[in-house]
Amino acid sequence: INSLPVGRAQVVKAKYMSALLYCLIMLAISLPVSIGINLAGFAGANGLSLLSILRFWLLAIFFLCVYLTFFFPIYFKLGYLKARWANFVSMFIIFGVMNMIGNLSRSLSRGTITPESNLQVLAEILAGKGDIIIYMLLMVVGAVLITISQKISVMIYKRKEF
Repeated sequence: INSLPVGRAQVVKAKYMSALLYCLIMLAISLPVSIGINLAGFAGANGLSLLSILRFWLLAIFFLCVYLTFFFPIYFKLGYLKARWANFVSMFIIFGVMNMIGNLSRSLSRGTITPESNLQVLAEILAGKGDIIIYMLLMVVGAVLITISQKISVMIYKRKEF
């Protein structure tokens, strides 16, 4: 890539844009699948609305932004081969957090979390039951994080010697 007649800042921007584009393509594919599952009446899909799908989309985009915020600066600092290990570790962390969220949601549905608990609010947001404004704020936070991360990645990649 570095032998092409493009600047390093453009290379970094292209990485960020392609990751976000792939996410949007995946989400666009998931919409008809989600609607199909809902219409087919599969167990667990009852009450799935377009608003809940939109909340899931916004949450997925936010988590992707958080992931990319940390991954790409490491990627540009260490290079592809060494960044694979950072990606490997981060996947363990991500799936561990997802497991915690699943357990939290099950506790919420069983009523073992009290209404006064701050965890209940978090569980409702992560379960797609929060107000849509919260998800829009998460998009703003995600955009700010991605912008900061991109600027850091550009600085790292411009200083890198090959």
